[in-house]
Amino acid sequence: MILNILLSIGTSFLLLRVLNWNLHGNSATESFQPILLIAIPIMILGKELLSLFFLSLFSSKFSVILSNIFSALIFALLHYSTYNNGNIFHTLVHIIIIQGVARILFNQSAIKSNSIITSWIVHVLFYFLALVLAFYIL
Repeated sequence: MILNILLSIGTSFLLLRVLNWNLHGNSATESFQPILLIAIPIMILGKELLSLFFLSLFSSKFSVILSNIFSALIFALLHYSTYNNGNIFHTLVHIIIIQGVARILFNQSAIKSNSIITSWIVHVLFYFLALVLAFYIL
């Protein structure tokens, strides 16, 4: 999780501050809604089930490394509409680097622990931390 946080912050800094890209953030960070405390864990469980399904599906045909990459690319592309800023290239780079790399790390936590619960907990904690940072620091 720490690696994911550092990569996300570093990538965001690079894309926003160094390259001056105008990226679109997740609308969930715009205002706090108490229902998010219930909705986010449920939503993330769905993302975990879908991502680990693809990881398992690809693992039957490809190496774990390739399967992890393919699963991560699908996960990233599922975030396209959320982070679309009108520039296809910027949006793709943004979601592949941040969401795709995060998915690889979430997958690794599931693989190492042999449990979806581990990746789900790490994903939920990461999401809530990102919300806290967005609300109170950024």
